[in-house]
Amino acid sequence: MTAIFLYSASIQLVMDKHLPNPCHFLNASDLQRYQGCQSKRRAAQLFVGRWLVQYILNQEYGVPIHSDYVLKHHKEWLLPDGRAFQISISHSHDRVVVAMSAESLSLGVDVEFGKQRAFAELIQEFSTSNEYQGYQQALDPKSYFYRLWTCKEALFKQAPKTLTEIFATDLTPLLLGK
Repeated sequence: MTAIFLYSASIQLVMDKHLPNPCHFLNASDLQRYQGCQSKRRAAQLFVGRWLVQYILNQEYGVPIHSDYVLKHHKEWLLPDGRAFQISISHSHDRVVVAMSAESLSLGVDVEFGKQRAFAELIQEFSTSNEYQGYQQALDPKSYFYRLWTCKEALFKQAPKTLTEIFATDLTPLLLGK
């Protein structure tokens, strides 16, 4: 059985100082990115994302939390002992989500903070005709929009496809639960 773990955390963990010093668990490359972040929110998202990966590794696989790792293509977490874990990280507003598996598979996850947007205009940019029709008929168009948007973005992270190919992929059966 394939195990995929999905964890979520708030960046308030950083804002409220509930996480350890980033020097203790960020590798040199990520520490440099963290220190170079112009926005406190972006720095907190990076920090919590990396911490959450290490937390999952510790809780699910017994891996000690440390800064000796390599993050390859933002998809594969490599440990010094040769083990590799597939990951996908997403963040929006104050939420960070991480999907992880020790299996050799491609993962994609997305989270979005619901805010007002020009939904009717935006959805035409990335949906198929079936998806757009579903949006027009939806009882809650905003919810439909975000479900479709997050599915498309997760698919983009997971699949080696171009944006044009992702936009042309009809996810109506997934949205309808078929």
